[in-house]
Amino acid sequence: ILTDTHTHLYAEQFDEDRNLVLQRALELGIKRFFIPAIDSSYYERMFALEKAYPENIYDKYLKLIEFFPF
Repeated sequence: ILTDTHTHLYAEQFDEDRNLVLQRALELGIKRFFIPAIDSSYYERMFALEKAYPENIYDKYLKLIEFFPF
């Protein structure tokens, strides 16, 4: 499985073409995307991206943040 191990697809820079970028990557065989947080102001965007692509977006800390917010 091809994996992007560090991407910030939830950032504002991708607001216009986020879905297109993800669809093109998926078509090319990239199936997993790990999204580290830039800072806590991005958590909601990260959750939304994970919800939109639950089979492809991963962040091992997202679940912890839901239970232990900073």
